[in-house]
Amino acid sequence: MIIIMKSLILLSTLLSTLLLLGGGQVSEPMAVREKEMTGVDSLMEDYQWENRVVLVFAPDSDDALLTEQIANFSGMGAGFSSRDLIVVKIVSEEAISLNGKVDTNLASQPFYEHFSVQKADFTVMLVGKDGTIKLRQNQPVTSQRLFSVIDAMPMRQREMRERGR
Repeated sequence: MIIIMKSLILLSTLLSTLLLLGGGQVSEPMAVREKEMTGVDSLMEDYQWENRVVLVFAPDSDDALLTEQIANFSGMGAGFSSRDLIVVKIVSEEAISLNGKVDTNLASQPFYEHFSVQKADFTVMLVGKDGTIKLRQNQPVTSQRLFSVIDAMPMRQREMRERGR
């Protein structure tokens, strides 16, 4: 009997605390609340399972490492296309560029926050079709290095077999 009474008092206290914290409203414990999607979430979700995404972060458009990175990717269109690659260029305080085309609807700040990159840093990331980061480095990546990382992935190996390559 004492155990039941203590349990009821504890339960009552817990319920009161939850009501106070929740502004007096009881929420449904099993209700799933959808999180607000950012432009980053939406973009990455759009590409997931369809494309691999290379994110290139730079502190400014004149950054020497950014220039080197762009040169490394120059002329690799066919290699990028066959590997289903999308290149997203994120430069601090500028609109995002998707495969060389500026998208004024996407701001850079959410990308820096989402991927935990400092605005003063140069960073290159490869996000696989499964949405996980496969490569992250603070120096430009050569297309050969990028392709070797991708070509070693089981999903890419299956794609090459299915495409007859």
